[in-house]
Amino acid sequence: MNLYQNSLSLEERVRGLIAWIFVVDESGLKDDTHFVKDLGADSMDLIEMVISVNEAFSIELDTTHLEDMLTLRNLTAIVRTKLDAITV
Repeated sequence: MNLYQNSLSLEERVRGLIAWIFVVDESGLKDDTHFVKDLGADSMDLIEMVISVNEAFSIELDTTHLEDMLTLRNLTAIVRTKLDAITV
């Protein structure tokens, strides 16, 4: 999946990135997928996730609030908020 493809929705781009980071099938990721409980992520995995998201979307997520971005739904909402702040 090309994460930079403009025809993909933000949700699809975040889902694809998470699938790539955690080496899981994208179709198995649901909005409420929990990165620690469902995917077995540890603190280093989460930090790497934040770095990858920052690079993929050219945003700055703060790693001090990792607990706020532990599900696909929450991460997508945070990315959307950051992107909306840039375009305003």
